[in-house]
Amino acid sequence: MSFEDFENKKDKNEQHIKELESLGLFPGEIKDLGNLLKDKILANKGEFSEDLTIRKEGDLEWENPDGSVTSLFSNLAGNPENIYLLAKKIQEEFPELEFNFKRDKHGKKIKYTVKEKKISNE
Repeated sequence: MSFEDFENKKDKNEQHIKELESLGLFPGEIKDLGNLLKDKILANKGEFSEDLTIRKEGDLEWENPDGSVTSLFSNLAGNPENIYLLAKKIQEEFPELEFNFKRDKHGKKIKYTVKEKKISNE
């Protein structure tokens, strides 16, 4: 490994740690969360999705209309911007997972779906 490659790897690792810290997480927690999502995907016949409400304050509502609590994934994110960063960090650890997001036109709801990528046999 060249010195330049070593420095690039070091910079990427430092960036990774800073992003995790901004989410209030440690590296091992991403692995746990990814495994939890994989379990939810398996239990829900191939994908897991959730409709989340964005509160006036800009954070995500932790309680669903039926009184149940939203997923740990959305709770750890806390707000829409962090949910994208958290999904990115999980995909770095679990490249087989694929996230899709959709926001309503009024900016009051966000729906995410996570599933395992289809592997083509080409």
